[in-house]
Amino acid sequence: MGCFAFSCSSCGEKTQDESCTDCVVFVRGLAVKGDYSDYGYVDVTDHNGGNVSIYLEQFSEYFSSWGVPRGSLTSSRVYCAEREEEIDTTKYTEEELEAYREELEGQRPKRYCVSDHLEVLEKLPEVLPADEEKFWEFFDKSIYNQNNN
Repeated sequence: MGCFAFSCSSCGEKTQDESCTDCVVFVRGLAVKGDYSDYGYVDVTDHNGGNVSIYLEQFSEYFSSWGVPRGSLTSSRVYCAEREEEIDTTKYTEEELEAYREELEGQRPKRYCVSDHLEVLEKLPEVLPADEEKFWEFFDKSIYNQNNN
């Protein structure tokens, strides 16, 4: 199996050079942070601290040849979730900062395509919602909590 760049649900198609590993997938309506593997799935942390593979439906035509088990968790939506690295400029000399800037020159910018209004979970909850209706209950509560904190 070769490497596959995922197509972000917000910013679109990627070439392999543009692919990012930090992403957010929707699993049964919940947004969860994960690491894209380059092989059609995202590793997310479960409630016990282990890893769970979430297969991206955009690669479903390959599932049988990849041996993806029937009933595996899948996601139809995946978003880039890279953040620009914050640099404490007081810790470095001007020469070190200039060298770092030169190193970054020519690299593609980081992308964060997830709405700031959406609660993104760090790990899967112990019990996943059964359907999209549960997602909207969860979403409404997360927006309410965010606006009232």
